[in-house]
Amino acid sequence: MTSSRLQLFTGAGLSLLLAAAAAHALAQTYQQRREAAYAEATAERHKLNLDSDVVKLYATYPTPELQFAGETSRVQLHPGESAQVKLTGKFAAGTKFLLTNDALVLSEEKIGKGEYSAKITAPANALPGNAVIEAMSPVSAASMGLEVVQVIGSYALSLKFADGWAVDLKPVQADDSQIIFDATWTKPGQPTRHAKAAAEQRPDRRLSSLPTDDESKVQQENMQKQVSMLGSPETQAAMKDFTTAMEKCQKGPQAELSACMQKAGEKMKKAQEALEQKRKALVAEGDKKLPQGAPRCNQLSLKAEGNKVSGEAECADDQRLAVTGTYKSVPMK
Repeated sequence: MTSSRLQLFTGAGLSLLLAAAAAHALAQTYQQRREAAYAEATAERHKLNLDSDVVKLYATYPTPELQFAGETSRVQLHPGESAQVKLTGKFAAGTKFLLTNDALVLSEEKIGKGEYSAKITAPANALPGNAVIEAMSPVSAASMGLEVVQVIGSYALSLKFADGWAVDLKPVQADDSQIIFDATWTKPGQPTRHAKAAAEQRPDRRLSSLPTDDESKVQQENMQKQVSMLGSPETQAAMKDFTTAMEKCQKGPQAELSACMQKAGEKMKKAQEALEQKRKALVAEGDKKLPQGAPRCNQLSLKAEGNKVSGEAECADDQRLAVTGTYKSVPMK
C-alpha cells in the first residue's frame, strides 16, 4: 500500500504515493524472471531457425489465452491472507507463468493441459495494489496477462518531516474503494492540529485531503472572489483594450503589423501580471483564515520497505521536505 508552511488538508490537498518494495525477499523480481523467460524463448527460436518464419512461429507457439475457471473471478486479499487462483485456456507446453507483483508470494503452482492454478499470499504488511498472471509462450515469447488479485487494506502511518512536524494517520473507516484517516499534527511548542484524509485502494496509493467545514467555507469564498475578479470591470477593460489594439494593428500598415501586435501583447502581459498579483493576494488573505502551523503540501511521495517509509514532500513555494516514518497494517473497520 505519498511549506509558506502548507496547512495540510486544505484545497491544495495532500497526496501520498507509496511505492512498495518487495515484502518478501524473492530469488528474482518479476522483471528478472520475465527477462530470463524471454531470453530462453529467444535461444530456442534461434535453435529452431524460426526467426525468419513468423507465420510458422506463431502458428506453432501462439499467444496464450487465459480466463478464470468456472465461476471464479479476480480475488480480493487483505494483508496476511491467501487465496487459490484457478485459470483455464489455451497455451503451449512449456508456457511460463509470471506474477507481476513482487510484494506477493506465489506458491503451489500446478500446470496441466489448458489448466493453471496457484496459491497467492499477501504478506502482513502488503500495501494496496493488484497483480497480473502473465503467460509467456515458449519460443515465440508471445504473452498475455490476466489481473487475478487486488490487495486492499487498512493502514496506520506515523510520519516525521525534516522541519520538526510529525503526523499520525489513523484509519477510522476502510472499504474496497478507500480508507478514511484521522490525522493528528504535532510539533514541540506548536498547537496540535486535527484533520482528515482519504486514500483510494489503488496501486498508486494516493492520499487526498478532506478539508474541515471551516476550511471548505474559506476555499469556496476564495474561489468566488477569484471568479469575481476575472469578471471585474478592470479585467473586462483590459481585454477590451487588447482586442481594440489588435484590431487597430490589423487595419494599420502591413509593414508595422508585427511591431504593433508585439506592443499590444506586451501591454496585455503587464495587465495579466497585475491581475495575477491580485489573485495571489486574495489567496493569501484567505489562507490567513485557515488554521496555521502544520505543513500544507501538494504531494508526498514515499517508498516503503518492510514497515519503514521514506521520501520527500513537495510543499508551497517550491519547498521540499524530507519525510521518514513507519506504517503498519491494521484490521479493516
